[in-house]
Amino acid sequence: MSKIRATCPVFRVLIIGRANAGKTTILQKVCNVDKDTEPVVYDADGNKVFSLSYCWRQRGRHDITNQITYSGSRFIFHDSRGIEAGSVNEFQTIHNFIRERASRPSLAERLHAIWFCVSMDNMRPLVEAELAFFNKDTADVPVVVVFTKYDALLDRVANDLDIIEMTEQSQADVDKAAEARYQEHYCSRIMKTVNPPKATVRLQRMDKAETQCPELSEQTAVAIDDLSLRQLFVYVQQNNIHLCMQEAARQVHVLSHIWFLSVNSDLECQHNQIVYPQ
Repeated sequence: MSKIRATCPVFRVLIIGRANAGKTTILQKVCNVDKDTEPVVYDADGNKVFSLSYCWRQRGRHDITNQITYSGSRFIFHDSRGIEAGSVNEFQTIHNFIRERASRPSLAERLHAIWFCVSMDNMRPLVEAELAFFNKDTADVPVVVVFTKYDALLDRVANDLDIIEMTEQSQADVDKAAEARYQEHYCSRIMKTVNPPKATVRLQRMDKAETQCPELSEQTAVAIDDLSLRQLFVYVQQNNIHLCMQEAARQVHVLSHIWFLSVNSDLECQHNQIVYPQ
């Protein structure tokens, strides 16, 4: 682990999604900074571009090659433009960026993961522009689809069911109906694409200061097949101590299994070398 941290001290993520999909909030939560903390931005060559003046709300003005981080964080983020327009050129830019970053010889400069954000506070569940992203492969870079603002779907379902007072039973009814709508209109449509994501996660009430997103960290770790890269991600992420403990326990289990196999192999060799009297 110390070797990979020496050669690759950062974890690089491309975050994609429509405007107002909650991308900024996710990055702030993952990096453990408050909502008033501004990011530090570097261009593709590592030159500082701007900090306090940078704002994702200036839709379409930022450059996907810019490297975004926060003070003290070991994450490097790249932010695509809002994709609601469904521009062919915009998607080509995104996929070109993914392929170029994925093929870099230096692990520190490669793209390690993609977070594709889908907001659920929109009456149009998924637009073709979003589904079109999954028509092309991502050069083996794992994709996690992040369904943001799931509480907006819950509120919409409660309204459709004409629930006036939320009781334990009515909450169960809302949860069940929302789950069915989520599976039909969101999750299943993406999972049936040519290149479905490696994992999905639902986030809600992210506007609350106390809300974190440990499930995003957990599902990102699940999506990463490469052991060294997964260990790097677990080390870099700061909002899920439980994930660190899980990874440590998993490593102990793997090492114990390797030791067990090694001991058995040695015993078998010794057994085969024994000369039994005739």
